[in-house]
Amino acid sequence: LFLYTDEVIGHHNSTEREQPQTSYNTLTKERDQLQTSYNTLTKERDQLQTSYKILTKERDQLQASYNTLTKERDQLQTSYNTLTKERDQLQTSYNTLTKERDQLQTSYNTLTKERDQLQTSYNTLTKERDQLQTSYNTLTKERDQLQTSYNTLTKERDQLQTERDFLSGRFTNLKQTCSEGWQKFDSSWYFLSTETKTWKKSREDCLERGADLVIINSDKEQVRERERERERERCKAYTYIYLSFSTTGVSLQPEQGSLDWSD
Repeated sequence: LFLYTDEVIGHHNSTEREQPQTSYNTLTKERDQLQTSYNTLTKERDQLQTSYKILTKERDQLQASYNTLTKERDQLQTSYNTLTKERDQLQTSYNTLTKERDQLQTSYNTLTKERDQLQTSYNTLTKERDQLQTSYNTLTKERDQLQTSYNTLTKERDQLQTERDFLSGRFTNLKQTCSEGWQKFDSSWYFLSTETKTWKKSREDCLERGADLVIINSDKEQVRERERERERERCKAYTYIYLSFSTTGVSLQPEQGSLDWSD
């Protein structure tokens, strides 16, 4: 291996000398590349360090946010559970209220029907009340009229009672004092006078006897009076007839050529 010629050895030495230089250059170049890479890596490291710090800060912030969100989630979970329970209670209440609403609706429909029936009854009663009010007003008016008539009749009855008592007293007196010469016809007593007097004097005589001049009030009395007229004609005397105990004692009274009843 070492048996070369001088030329070969010289060449070899020259090659050996060039090789370290090349290696040096290569190493220098690699060193520079490595330095550049180192600088790049250092710069990237610093950037990564900065990014790491930023990420660490963001991580801490995210952790804090996570913890906050976890706490909020737990609170929300608790609220959700509470709301779920309240929802179930409300659902139960809703079902109860729905049932009560249906019952109330049924009651409302029943009451509405009863109200309509009552309204009809009320209208009927109102109509009947108005009719009764009209009848009441009519009866009240009739009652007032009857009351007025009753008062009038009572007054007339009292007057007639007074007249009856008065006439009864006069009748009693006449029976005791002048019963002779008197004639009874129906409910009245008559006295036939044989004396001739004026109308005024005749009436005064009648009044003194408790009577009054005669008046014709019925057909029977007219017939009776005609019989007396015929009797007077037979006696050819002018006489006056006295009437007593009659509630309507009147007589003929000649005045200015005419004949008038004394009442």
